[in-house]
Amino acid sequence: MGYCYLCEKDYTEKFFSYFCSDCREIKNIMNVYGKEKVKSIIKSCCIRNQQQIENKIEIELHKDNITDKVYNLRHIKSQAKK
Repeated sequence: MGYCYLCEKDYTEKFFSYFCSDCREIKNIMNVYGKEKVKSIIKSCCIRNQQQIENKIEIELHKDNITDKVYNLRHIKSQAKK
């Protein structure tokens, strides 16, 4: 049983290893492509920048407005039938 230095979880795969099998695969990829390349890929794919955050907020606000409009139209139609 060991403790993975990357994901910080216990694992039972190899006794004399610093990484679990998943993290060992990540470590091997870093060895092939380089730490900086892997880090830049992770940052560009997994972390949102300020512009991406603002775009997501706009999309969600737009969805909310459309939902509110549909609800209001249904409400108006139901009121007109009464």
